[in-house]
Amino acid sequence: MMSDWKPHDSLMGRIFILNNLLQARSQSYFKSNGLGNMSLTRVGVLALLGSQSRTPSELADQLHISRPSLAEVIRKMEAEKLLARRGNPADARSDILTLTSQGMKVLKKAQTCFQAAGGKLDRQLGKAGIDPAAIETTRKTLEKLIRILSAGEK
Repeated sequence: MMSDWKPHDSLMGRIFILNNLLQARSQSYFKSNGLGNMSLTRVGVLALLGSQSRTPSELADQLHISRPSLAEVIRKMEAEKLLARRGNPADARSDILTLTSQGMKVLKKAQTCFQAAGGKLDRQLGKAGIDPAAIETTRKTLEKLIRILSAGEK
């Protein structure tokens, strides 16, 4: 017997599809701009550390990613000399992560790339007839959804 269930028609299903599309498109865009191993998670790490040093736990919380998944990302970024780790004077059980000079260079390139991709998306939405007010409403709704889902993590 065939099922009529269409999970991808639900809000959760649509968000899943959007996530997959954004991941694939952003990785392709980064690769075509000389940032072959960049991902949205790595961009998030760079951006957060670009403003101030943080612990891995702080990064995980701010990026809404599991600590083990982030640990793997951090390990790879350290091996690429994008991040540096030092002991945390406030808590000997944790470390503080900072960007290296190489990490700052990659951050600047990733930021330029990310902003260009955002501009391209804005133009595509405009060509599709989606007005700026609808885009702003969607952004605000997504912010609320993130807050609601984030509160459920705790």
